[in-house]
Amino acid sequence: MRHGWCGAGCVIAVDINPDMLKVGSKQLLPDGAAITWHPGDATQLDFSDNAFDIIFCQQGFQFFPDQPAAVLEMRRVLRPGGKAVVSVWQSSRAISMPSRLSCSQTFTTP
Repeated sequence: MRHGWCGAGCVIAVDINPDMLKVGSKQLLPDGAAITWHPGDATQLDFSDNAFDIIFCQQGFQFFPDQPAAVLEMRRVLRPGGKAVVSVWQSSRAISMPSRLSCSQTFTTP
């Protein structure tokens, strides 16, 4: 994230399930790692537009009830030229991944 929540060079972990955030927050972090654990819904992120340089969604996308809305939110909070990576265990045919974003591709904002 570029500004606001925790300054430059930090990670914000978002999950709709508070118990998952508790599990994550108990993990051993590398020295100097700055992680903020934030409850939130991927389809309604409470971050400003263009707030992130990088978005990484690991093994969560296939569980989002409204995947197109989550993609729109990723694009909204991603700065121009930023990168998003989404990893899933299912093929892109099994989830409603937009054609411009598939399991083997990354997208950048215009």
